[in-house]
Amino acid sequence: MHPLWHRAIYMVLSLFLSIAWSSCGNTRYLTGNQVLLKENKIIVQSPSGSSKVSKNIEANQSLQTKLSALARQQPNKKTLGLFKLNLTIYNRFHTEKEHGFRYYMMTKIGEPPVLFDSTFLPASAQQMLDYTKSKGYLLAETRYNFTIKKKLATPKFYITPGPLYTVDSVFLPSDSSEIAGLVKESIGNTLIKTGGAFDSEVLSAEQQRIFIYIQNQGYFHFRPDLIYFEADTIQENKKVKVSVKVNASADSTNQKKYFIGHVYIFPNYHPEQNQLNIKYDSTLHGHFIFIDERSVIKPATLISAILLSEGDAYSRNNYNFTLHRIADLGIFKFISIRWKETEGSKLDCFIYLTPGKKHSVSAEVEASNIEDNVGAAVKLSYKNKNVFREANVLDFSLNAGTQIPVFNKDSLIFNLSGQLNLTLPRFLPNNVFVTWNPRTRLSLQVNYYKQTSIYVLTNYSIAYGYDLRKGYYRFLPGLFSISYINSSILSSDFQQRLESDPFLKQTFEDQLIIGPSLTAIFSNQNTEKVKNFTVLRISLEAAGTITYLANKALGDGNLENNHYSLLGTNYANFFRAEAEFRHYFQFTQNRVFVVRFSAGEAISYWNSEVIPYVKQFYLGGTNSLRAWRVRSVGPGSYNDTSAVNFFNSAGDIKLEANAEYRFTIFERMKGALFTDAGNIWLRKNDPNKPGANFDTNRFYKEIALGTGFGFRFDFTYFILRLDLATPLYNPKLIAGERWVINNFDPKSKDWRKQNLLFNLAIGYPF
Repeated sequence: MHPLWHRAIYMVLSLFLSIAWSSCGNTRYLTGNQVLLKENKIIVQSPSGSSKVSKNIEANQSLQTKLSALARQQPNKKTLGLFKLNLTIYNRFHTEKEHGFRYYMMTKIGEPPVLFDSTFLPASAQQMLDYTKSKGYLLAETRYNFTIKKKLATPKFYITPGPLYTVDSVFLPSDSSEIAGLVKESIGNTLIKTGGAFDSEVLSAEQQRIFIYIQNQGYFHFRPDLIYFEADTIQENKKVKVSVKVNASADSTNQKKYFIGHVYIFPNYHPEQNQLNIKYDSTLHGHFIFIDERSVIKPATLISAILLSEGDAYSRNNYNFTLHRIADLGIFKFISIRWKETEGSKLDCFIYLTPGKKHSVSAEVEASNIEDNVGAAVKLSYKNKNVFREANVLDFSLNAGTQIPVFNKDSLIFNLSGQLNLTLPRFLPNNVFVTWNPRTRLSLQVNYYKQTSIYVLTNYSIAYGYDLRKGYYRFLPGLFSISYINSSILSSDFQQRLESDPFLKQTFEDQLIIGPSLTAIFSNQNTEKVKNFTVLRISLEAAGTITYLANKALGDGNLENNHYSLLGTNYANFFRAEAEFRHYFQFTQNRVFVVRFSAGEAISYWNSEVIPYVKQFYLGGTNSLRAWRVRSVGPGSYNDTSAVNFFNSAGDIKLEANAEYRFTIFERMKGALFTDAGNIWLRKNDPNKPGANFDTNRFYKEIALGTGFGFRFDFTYFILRLDLATPLYNPKLIAGERWVINNFDPKSKDWRKQNLLFNLAIGYPF
């Protein structure tokens, strides 16, 4: 590591630790009878143990954490769960002035002391009791007291949940009304499960589910509060009989079924104008009436996004879907759907649309990182959001930049790319999968990548595929893709390295990559709630299969050196599969624990002996194993000791695991502790690379392991990430010396140079 960075890191750590040490004396800033709230302590008293009670109540947080959050007074937040850094900063920089550096530190980073007030305790205990009862512990009890020691107050809340009441049975409405019939009809999807906890949150969700189902059948005026539940408890076995009820005495319009009448579309609506004083021409397109047809979009394109048709029963889902589909067209800045009740149980629909800007041109200077290098790039882009008046999006971008190796001795990297994308808001050739919000994409791309003094890679590609999204799922099938990769070797040393390694040489040969692909993504993240979520991504790619079979059928006329070619260029044959699993444990808004597992394998066959360099797996770098430079891990336990060394470690098999604990230090500054593990391997044994192939008897001994800590600075538009990492286990070393942590010596300059790696990046690693 550069000495300047070494000193800077030590200065930051010294300041951080000194403030943390001084946080122990925050009580000396108190005056008179003031007492600082230390913590809210929750004691769950249950014969079955608090862990079982917690499992029944909260899947995302510990019971103590959840109940503690209900206290009316919350203590000053802790950094790393150890010390109250923000409170210390507030006290150390406290000033009566309303300007200057001290005022900024006190108000923007500091946090004022939370002074203990015992009058909040009864209300806090009541909230905890209400919550516990709402989760099915109907006989729960609470009590509280507090202790004060050295001007630090610790309220203690004792929760005795008692037995858990579970659902014995569910009774449906017994009357013969249409609404009662719909409730019975929808019961197959009920959220109330026999044997499940008698949970008020589940009942509320069930009420909302029934409400939406009934509105989807045409009952426009129906309200959620017309559905309610009655509970009959059985004290002997702590069971609850749940009855679903419908308020039959409500206004009759609430139980009246409505059908869609006329559908009026205003494609040039302007809210600032008085529409009543403007005379419009109307045009009929099918069952849709267009008012002022001088529209920015063709009627057929707009109609394809609308699921509200004359004569259909009103449906809340179709209403929401129409809103989302029109918004996804991307050409309207204001969208409103209103209803007017008419005679004969009809609802006339009025769709008001205000056009946005069609063209946009932008020039951006971007902070970026490519692998271990940082630098800047200039991006010029043009976007037409409504090509041919069909909401087709034409996007052209030109990106040029240079990446400078700040923390290593690599050569400079220059990158120039141009991309042209055409996106259609429908599925071609037929507009199917409508409810999946389909998009058809056609893209052309040229990328020029030069690592000075080593090599140049030029990639020309064209791709045709789709983008389908619905709920938690997203599918990206690539129907067709073809890439031509051309390489030029600039370094005689690197050329010598290629000549000595036939497999590596083949990965840098000019070749075509032709074939389909599929990426499937699942994510149940809910941005409106602090709760655990999972992301699963699976990618599949098959290259050259159809081309090879066609060549084979036509004979061996294109066979050269035992390889088929297309237009005089060899093409690759391989199958590549990769899966990534991420789970986010959201303890609180400011504390998250993330785990990631990733695995992949690429298999070459028929026309190829090796996988193309750009399709191989690699590890190391800012978003992978951060204790190693990019492409410097593996393969296996192979250690390249040749005089001509180039960081090109790549393989056919990949295993990787990461864990990161993220926490808030200040409003704009986050911290992280992380551990990374993994390696890559070759599928076939290479005599030039002993230990590089995957072997079930030893692969687990070749998992590289590293750890470190870092800071994340939130600048609103981007996250600047600084990570410092060190290896714990290095599989490239000989057996018996791989646990490099045994030689931990941060005072040694040589140790720091060999074992500390500083990473600077934009955004989170995962």
